[in-house]
Amino acid sequence: MEETFARALQFIIASMAAFGVALWFALAVWTFRDISQRSTNVAVQVLATLVVVLGFLPGLVIYLLMRPRETREERYQREIEETYLAQELGSLPTCPRCSRSVRDEYTFCPDCGTTLRRACASCGRLVDIDWAVCAYCGYDLPPRAPIPLNGHGRTDRAPLRVPLSRTADWEVDLDGDDSGAETPAEAERPARSSGGE
Repeated sequence: MEETFARALQFIIASMAAFGVALWFALAVWTFRDISQRSTNVAVQVLATLVVVLGFLPGLVIYLLMRPRETREERYQREIEETYLAQELGSLPTCPRCSRSVRDEYTFCPDCGTTLRRACASCGRLVDIDWAVCAYCGYDLPPRAPIPLNGHGRTDRAPLRVPLSRTADWEVDLDGDDSGAETPAEAERPARSSGGE
């Protein structure tokens, strides 16, 4: 009975050892294949495989924590998507004055009011503001005046001044110009006396 038990125990230990060796070998091969898909650096591939070979399961945990997040194929696909997206964004038309994105059918920029398209004097069709010749009738279009840009790529717009009410005789700078200069309407208003009149 004891001999049978000892043989069974030896068989179980041998089986577990064989399974452990097979698992160790399989993890080493899997690690090498995985890191080969994630890096082309031979030193990194050898180091990652050695970590699993020498560390076994703890080494596998270390490798899983330290390995690159993306495979080379995934990185390549992401770069293609980013390039395509950048081309898509770069192909969108922008306002020449404020550099905001606009649509092809816009005649005026909704942000700064710049004219984006104009009517051909010959055929009346809307043409791009930068065209030198009408593509529909061949009429020579007059060149547009250049739009001055400030140091930030935007134009220096004049302050937008609107009356506060229908009967107001003075204006407010909505662009936040705090230069302190009075408008002509402000200059015409009589100054209040300090005597509390």
